[in-house]
Amino acid sequence: MFSPNGPDDTSAATRIATARTARDVSSRKQTLWQDARLIDIIAETSDAVTLRLRLEDSVDFLPGQYYNVRLVCASSSFDNSFYHRELTDLAEQYPWLEVVHTFTRDSMDVRATHHRRIDHRMVADAVTGQSPRHVYICGPPAMVEDVQCWLGELGVEPTRVRVEKYD
Repeated sequence: MFSPNGPDDTSAATRIATARTARDVSSRKQTLWQDARLIDIIAETSDAVTLRLRLEDSVDFLPGQYYNVRLVCASSSFDNSFYHRELTDLAEQYPWLEVVHTFTRDSMDVRATHHRRIDHRMVADAVTGQSPRHVYICGPPAMVEDVQCWLGELGVEPTRVRVEKYD
């Protein structure tokens, strides 16, 4: 997470990489991850910001291309979980909804159900005895693919699984 002190805090170093576009750019030299510094944060809406980053080395940019950003920070706790208040409210409103938190970097937080990486047993515990209408998975590609596989082994129909992968 970025410091609340704003863009002057250069400890929020990030790594940037260029991704391939739909066009064939295989003849181009692949850009490796590189360090960048946060130089500005622009509030676009009440829940969205634009981050301005300065790369160490400039890179040619093609239309339609995008950058993946990896934040080098301390990224897992209940207080930093996206939508934790909203999810808690929904779980209180709908008894069929169960929200399970797992943290690998905050082993003392009693609000987390688990303090380990997502594994087969955790997924099995979450879906045993249920026939979910939909399952939503968002995260790094390897984790998403593992969870998809485990759900299939547990009898969840692949058409019920929605995914979003990020690097």
